[in-house]
Amino acid sequence: MLSKNQEKHIRQLQQLKYRRRTGLFVLEGEKMAMEALTGHGDHVEAVLALPTWVVQAGPRLEAFRKLVTTISEPQMKRLSALKTPSPVLVVMRMPAVSTTWAFGAQGFALYLDGIRDPGNMGTIIRIADWFGLDFVAASPDSVDFFNPKVVQASMASILRVPLAVVDRPRLSELPAGTELWVADMAGSDVQLTGSRPARLLLAIGNESRGLSVEAARTASRKIAIARHPAGRAESLNAAVATGILCAQLINQ
Repeated sequence: MLSKNQEKHIRQLQQLKYRRRTGLFVLEGEKMAMEALTGHGDHVEAVLALPTWVVQAGPRLEAFRKLVTTISEPQMKRLSALKTPSPVLVVMRMPAVSTTWAFGAQGFALYLDGIRDPGNMGTIIRIADWFGLDFVAASPDSVDFFNPKVVQASMASILRVPLAVVDRPRLSELPAGTELWVADMAGSDVQLTGSRPARLLLAIGNESRGLSVEAARTASRKIAIARHPAGRAESLNAAVATGILCAQLINQ
């Protein structure tokens, strides 16, 4: 059973300032909880679950028994950030977030330039995980990586993808041999770009305002997704566009 102070502590993790102060965040959902426990158990601070879920999880919880607290459905509703609470909630320490560029073997990473929608942010992190990108970096004014809606939309990819928060002026300080390409509706068709550079940082702009002046000015190339002649949509969702661009560029 949780005390009122413990409940308050967990609810406050929905707030950015409290997450930053404590270095903790909340992850909800059965699939994500089990992934956190089996792959990132050293970061788990607490597991709050309905009694039925604890029984169902069985031996898989053995190593975490001291961290598990069974709670009631009314308590879970008070703690959850979801409209329909899951039977388990995990409190975790945040993975390290870099402040610099850290390219790896793939030589391909994303820069989120003022992305404010948490659903887009989480989905883009999931896309980066799908394509095995080196990291996802974001400008400081982007939505927090550990916002509950970002975490939920990432479907646990938040635990696997290296993350960074990097100021825009550092876009001009990329490692030697790295090119910055930006998604821009006025850019050239991505299908006609030819081979991508050995090391590429692709910038995705804000959902409504588009790219920042710094990103647009620093870019070595602007690329776009060609609209079908019969298409009438004004634009694509930022996450959808990111997925299409990554699918096109990853094997070029």
